[in-house]
Amino acid sequence: AVWEIARLARGYDDCIRLRFGIDGYLRYLDHDGRWREGRLLRGSVVLSRLAWIRFETVGGNCVSELLRGDCRASHDWRRLQVIWRHIGATG
Repeated sequence: AVWEIARLARGYDDCIRLRFGIDGYLRYLDHDGRWREGRLLRGSVVLSRLAWIRFETVGGNCVSELLRGDCRASHDWRRLQVIWRHIGATG
């Protein structure tokens, strides 16, 4: 359990912001202010108010992000849901 917590902590240190594209790409903003490519991992889920996003950073760290939003109140959250439908259809 300690190893898993340390691995997740390294991943959190790597990521400040996430971007998703309709073509399935994921980019994350690191602490140096650079956008980097990430790789989505299996087990990621987007629902109407919660999302569990799992991805791998350039450095090989696995990151799990729990996000919350509301598709009725947030245009960005609704966009994430639409993008996620396209990602799921191709994956």
